[in-house]
Amino acid sequence: MTLVATAIHTGLVRPLVTDTLGWVSITPALVGLRLVYYNLTLLAASYGSVALAALVGYPPAAFASAVGVSGLAMLAFPRLAETVARQRAR
Repeated sequence: MTLVATAIHTGLVRPLVTDTLGWVSITPALVGLRLVYYNLTLLAASYGSVALAALVGYPPAAFASAVGVSGLAMLAFPRLAETVARQRAR
C-alpha cells in the first residue's frame, strides 16, 4: 500500500477514474473515511487472501491476492474521497 501511495503522490501512477493527483485533502470527514476504508482494506487483504489461498490450495495466491486488493484499494481511494468531498460541500 505504501508503494502505491508513493507512486500516486509522485505522479508515477494515476489514480483510477479521477483527475485528482497527489494526496487527498485532509478534512474531518475524509480522515474518518480513511480510518474506515483502510481498516476494511487491510481486513479484506489479510483475511480474504488467506481464505482464497486455502480455497484454491495454493499458498502464493494469498500474497498475490493481498497485493491486488491493496493496490486496487489505493488506486480507487482518491476517487472515493473526491466523491465524498463533493457530497459534503453541498
